[in-house]
Amino acid sequence: VGSGIVLLCVGAILSLGAVPPLHYGIRYNSASKWAEVDNVYGPGRHFIGPWSTFLLFPAMVQNIEFSNTSALPAAGVRYPALHTRTKEGLALDLEVSLQYMLQQDKVGQLYMEFNVEYQEMFISTIRDTLIKAAANYEAYQLWDQRLQVGNKMQEMVNAVL
Repeated sequence: VGSGIVLLCVGAILSLGAVPPLHYGIRYNSASKWAEVDNVYGPGRHFIGPWSTFLLFPAMVQNIEFSNTSALPAAGVRYPALHTRTKEGLALDLEVSLQYMLQQDKVGQLYMEFNVEYQEMFISTIRDTLIKAAANYEAYQLWDQRLQVGNKMQEMVNAVL
């Protein structure tokens, strides 16, 4: 009887999982290779069953920079500036910084479509969208109308993500 209680306690302890602060978690059973994408866990301790762990996703704002400026410390993930051409064919190096935050109710869908490598898809999509957007403007517009151009680029990135 005593060893049964000890075994039950050990099983219960091994069935607990924790999602750290500022993260979301999806329960993943390593024995069956199954992820519970319909239920995204918030921070805290959760009973998830044996052989299960959490796949973690950040719940805070993430920074992405496309910049060649090495004088400033990187505030997130940094990639080289975007190289494109303006509408009239002039060479353009576009330095952009943006932020995104995962929505808890969409994390399961994100995992189903891209697994845990979703950020590479974000980077590729953002890069392509911004390069195409910049090519729609003449050089003077990128400077004189930078607020409108920036707003349009933001709308385009939001639409594709």
